[in-house]
Amino acid sequence: MFRRFLFSAARRFAVKDTSFEGTHEAFRGAFPEGFPWELLEIVSGPTKVESSGHLEVVFSWRHWSKFVGSYNGNVGRGQQVDMFGLCRSKYRHEN
Repeated sequence: MFRRFLFSAARRFAVKDTSFEGTHEAFRGAFPEGFPWELLEIVSGPTKVESSGHLEVVFSWRHWSKFVGSYNGNVGRGQQVDMFGLCRSKYRHEN
């Protein structure tokens, strides 16, 4: 049931209408005990992106916590939440 709620909430999530602060507040409300982040694996990189000169790294990550707060009117009952993702990060190396 929680998985359905989470995916339903994700479909309604509008990145362009949400600030970093707003997202941070929502997660703090849902996971008041904290929401740790873990780097799982560096998949590739750093490699140079020729068109821009930036370096790029691809890595997998995980967030986890117990849902004991509230999110969009839904109150947690201590369910374990694990989120996994893949990120491609570009950065510029300066000496």
